[in-house]
Amino acid sequence: MFNIVGDDTNPGFQHTFEDSYNLKDALKSLKPHDHLCLIYESLHEWQDAIIPFIRIGLERGEKCVYIVDSRTARELRTILKEEAIDVEYYEDAGQLVVLNHSDAYTLGGIFDPDSMIQLLINETRKALDEGFTALRATGEMTWVLKGNPGSERLLEYEAKLNRDFFPEYPCVAICQYDRWQFDPEIIKGVVMTHPLLIKGNKIYKNFYYIPPEDFLNAKKAEREVQQWFNNLEREREIKDKKNLYADLLNKSSQPFAIGFPDGKLAFNNQAFNDLIGYSEEEIKKLDWATDLTPSKWTEKEQEMLQKLEKTGQPVRYEKEYIKKDGTILPIELLVHPVYDHQGKLRYYYAFITDISKRKEMEKKIWESEKKYRALFDNAGEGIFILKDEEFIECNKKALELFKVTRDQIIGETPYSIYSPEIQPDGESSKIKARKYLADALSGNTVKFEWQHLKSDGTPFYAGITLNRIDLNGEYFVQAIIEDLTQKKEAERSLIEAKEKYRIVADNTYDWNTGQIPKENFYTSLQHVKKSQGTL
Repeated sequence: MFNIVGDDTNPGFQHTFEDSYNLKDALKSLKPHDHLCLIYESLHEWQDAIIPFIRIGLERGEKCVYIVDSRTARELRTILKEEAIDVEYYEDAGQLVVLNHSDAYTLGGIFDPDSMIQLLINETRKALDEGFTALRATGEMTWVLKGNPGSERLLEYEAKLNRDFFPEYPCVAICQYDRWQFDPEIIKGVVMTHPLLIKGNKIYKNFYYIPPEDFLNAKKAEREVQQWFNNLEREREIKDKKNLYADLLNKSSQPFAIGFPDGKLAFNNQAFNDLIGYSEEEIKKLDWATDLTPSKWTEKEQEMLQKLEKTGQPVRYEKEYIKKDGTILPIELLVHPVYDHQGKLRYYYAFITDISKRKEMEKKIWESEKKYRALFDNAGEGIFILKDEEFIECNKKALELFKVTRDQIIGETPYSIYSPEIQPDGESSKIKARKYLADALSGNTVKFEWQHLKSDGTPFYAGITLNRIDLNGEYFVQAIIEDLTQKKEAERSLIEAKEKYRIVADNTYDWNTGQIPKENFYTSLQHVKKSQGTL
């Protein structure tokens, strides 16, 4: 961010906007009360500034006034139509007005600064009365070259605008000057009377601007000399800052380099030299794209740099460097673009980070995860991980227990299709499962038995153990499932055996004699076999 006013003595002009490599974005940041000059050297530069300036005003509901001279009104309308601006619509609505210089600057055949300022005041008031938010004006200043009486008062007019018009009235205006048609002395005066200047594809804060109270009196020359001194001091300060920044970068432990698109390095600090093992003289002969970068990274790097050039935004990516000793060094780069005043890429600057230790740690973590994944997958018991009551992970044993694929069960809940609606104790599976899960999430270890269903609907009993686990600051529930089918079968067989021998005992024992008559034993045994269907 930077202040776009020329001097602190004009507080009514104070506002800021972001510096941008895109002139259209910079033009969008202009506000009423801004006074600019466009010094252009080609039709392309003129179009890049004026067409967006008009379009932005129309889109914002401002009244736009264009004063022609070097072009005719017809030529201007044709250019605007080619840029997809509906000229007839805006003219019929009174939002776009095209005037000839003879209807504005040189009304009556002469140029009078005060009369022209009054015309702008009247047009601004009229625009506000018509319901527009502000006046947006731009004029071709080549009429000055025709020699109309009063033309020599041009700079007086420009200075008076800054005193009598722009501080008070909501108007934003661009005065257009073709550099090659005007005498350098006039261009010099134009620069001194505009707080903001458009040159190339940028809007500049004009350090050469002279406030009207100085420009319009005898202090003009004195102020101009003072401006020279101020600029000399400013240049010294800028040079000192550049030297300071260069010294800071060179002494920084963070490797830093500046590279041109053709692969040559323009600057690098000592930390960069130490990183790759080359001396300063050796680095000057290197191509960062081929000598320092393994070929396997070429495609990815080109892709990232194309993204950077397309968006104008810094990019961060990983690749490798080939050090002087031939070893491969993994690095991370944060690359920024720098453009010239025409928007053409000049160079990149990058901060480079050695990520070899990070890569080693990542490898160890991966190997550890691989080991624990093997233990998880090959565990003898089924294991599920739950989040928000849903299965989000499971091992092979869990899939075998339920006779399902991973896709069939991940995303399901413990009480869905893999549990009966009612548990054997008569309680709802859903209510009971939620109670157990909530208990586990509170930090308790929860153990219980549960009846599940396999994918074919076959019920089976399971012993469940729930525990809360913390993964990267989030709570999950781990469920360990033990198949109790064989245990339950053994328990049932034991109960049946006990029952069988109770029946035999009850029917054979003679309580009077305290003995078991032989005929009673065989009779009872036959009875048990018949009841079990084994006879």
